Amino acid sequence: MLRDYIRKERQRRKWSQTTLAGRSGLTQTYISALEREPSNPSMDTVQRLATAFEMSVNDLLAAAGEVSLATAELLSPGLAHDIANLPPDDRAKVEEYVQALHALHQKRQRQGPGLPQDSHIDDDPGEASEQRAPARGLRRARA
Repeated sequence: MLRDYIRKERQRRKWSQTTLAGRSGLTQTYISALEREPSNPSMDTVQRLATAFEMSVNDLLAAAGEVSLATAELLSPGLAHDIANLPPDDRAKVEEYVQALHALHQKRQRQGPGLPQDSHIDDDPGEASEQRAPARGLRRARA
């Protein structure tokens, strides 16, 4: 969870809450609340914390276990933040779908321009199942 990571990373760096507050532009009271209580911090807050820890938003969210590193690397920071705030089951489905879309994109890049625009992941039954189908519960977009 983000709150656990903030506390652990701050302590690892031997920073007080006041130090992190100064580096992030947030108040010490808010840092304390973030570390103690479940919350849904804004994208601005997450960006400020990432900057204070000298990391990207995606790296912060991945390190905190809010989204997988593989998914975080594929997404904009805002979208990674939105996915991180989904319930765990929904987050897993979205991450699986993002990975399937990425696999399709890589397949199309390897095959070059000759691949028809209307081909889908399931056109090749020999591919791994995680690349063939998106997560259960999500519908596949058709061109």
